[in-house]
Amino acid sequence: MLTLLFSNLIYSQEQKSDSTKIDYEQEIKLLKLQLNKLKERIDENTIKTTKNSNLIERTKISSFAIFRVGELDWNQHIYNPSTQQGERVHSRFWARILAYVYLDTKISNNLDYRFSIQVFPGFAFGGDSDSRLSILLDEIWLKYTFSSNQFIKIGRQDASEIWSNQIGTQFDFWRHDGISYQYKQSINDLLFTGKSAFYIESYRNNETFKNQGKLYGFSLNLEKSTEYKNTSFSAGIIKGESLMNRFKSDLQNSYWDGDLAENYTILASEFIYTFKTINNLTFKADFYHNFKNYKNNLHSNLITDATGKNYFEPSFNENTAPNFTNQRSGFYTSIKSDIPVISKNLSLSLAYLYMEKYAALDVFAQFDLARWTSTNLKGWETVILYRYNDRISFRNRTFFMEEIKGLNGANPNFRRSGNRTRFDIIINI
Repeated sequence: MLTLLFSNLIYSQEQKSDSTKIDYEQEIKLLKLQLNKLKERIDENTIKTTKNSNLIERTKISSFAIFRVGELDWNQHIYNPSTQQGERVHSRFWARILAYVYLDTKISNNLDYRFSIQVFPGFAFGGDSDSRLSILLDEIWLKYTFSSNQFIKIGRQDASEIWSNQIGTQFDFWRHDGISYQYKQSINDLLFTGKSAFYIESYRNNETFKNQGKLYGFSLNLEKSTEYKNTSFSAGIIKGESLMNRFKSDLQNSYWDGDLAENYTILASEFIYTFKTINNLTFKADFYHNFKNYKNNLHSNLITDATGKNYFEPSFNENTAPNFTNQRSGFYTSIKSDIPVISKNLSLSLAYLYMEKYAALDVFAQFDLARWTSTNLKGWETVILYRYNDRISFRNRTFFMEEIKGLNGANPNFRRSGNRTRFDIIINI
């Protein structure tokens, strides 16, 4: 195939030498035609190889791991309901590993299958000593490719493929069960991508389908890439209905309250601009807004009235509790650059988060910047990343966070705050 391409190139060069004027447009068309023919031959050979091989030969095993060498929470300022005042608590140190193992199979030219698990051992020190080991189903899906620019995926999958700024880089990002669709199309020098999804978020006691929690929506993305810069803009809607917002721990015989709303209609948008020739200087801005209007505070055991009672306790007085119904917007901005003066593999970024309480779903807004919340939060983040090679990176992330608004009616001016730093080794195999 390469011989054919080179022979055609030589022939075109011979044609040029006999001509006093070179038609560059025609030359480019000829080269594109030759490359397309080469691609067709490669695709034909790939199809033949796939047909002649068995499933084992068409299965690839890979893995991704984050070795959290250390995670330190310090300068933690929390609310003491007994004194109705804030107080400092001891620092806490974590060491943990998160590993994914992927099994990807090319069933046919149009059909792909993935099965993956998540392994999560963790160890905590500093007063809250703890250890745990979890082995969880991560993803299991079938993907059918209609053509080179569109496919459909069914099964347990990562919703960040639909809403790119909802990607979970920490450990608490949940997968979603359902169906998704993607379509790509080049429009002049722009790449357009349309995505949509429908997920079932809970399975309640053999309830009918219409009574299950649902999450669905779409996103639209435009990208442009040149020799000097990259530009990307995306916007979409995330619609949540009847989502579970309270979970019971049978082990601890208590409730875990994610402090979520049951229903959302969220605009999620993202803009990214990169200067390739200026140390890959990148500006990023995410904006969120929840169009859902809440007449009253949502059910929560974290919001308390003037006597310290929460929604689930008798005699709770909502009129003396802080009101969060208007907390429905948020943004995340960052600036990132390579630092070639020190090393070509080193980058540094600085970011600021302002995420009101109902601006995003907690299961999506899992920035995990503080040990106690992921919304009703504001503060700074710094990231230092060193890419040792294509497979191994070293990363430090440090956060300085505080609540936007206090949760306690007895002392509404108090806001929790705390700092967190992490040291990670990231490995791709």
